[in-house]
Amino acid sequence: MRGPGQFNIDASVIKNTKIGPVSSELRLEVFNLLNHPQFANPNGQLGNSAFGTISAMLASPSCALCGTTERQMQVAVKAEVLRVLVGSGF
Repeated sequence: MRGPGQFNIDASVIKNTKIGPVSSELRLEVFNLLNHPQFANPNGQLGNSAFGTISAMLASPSCALCGTTERQMQVAVKAEVLRVLVGSGF
């Protein structure tokens, strides 16, 4: 018996900006963008009244504590200040 196929689209958008000595990065990441359900394999035990039925969702591979594979989004901001040495004499 075969289980359902899996379909998943992940996406990220990154914006780098530099203003003077400060550079920053803004990042948005989305996992399972279309919120497509990820079903587990059907019950394969012959003689069981639930044979062939799907009664569970797959666990999220990216986060063990998050539960199933519903859409997940995360936002991150990184800032970096560049130091310029003046008058080093070289």
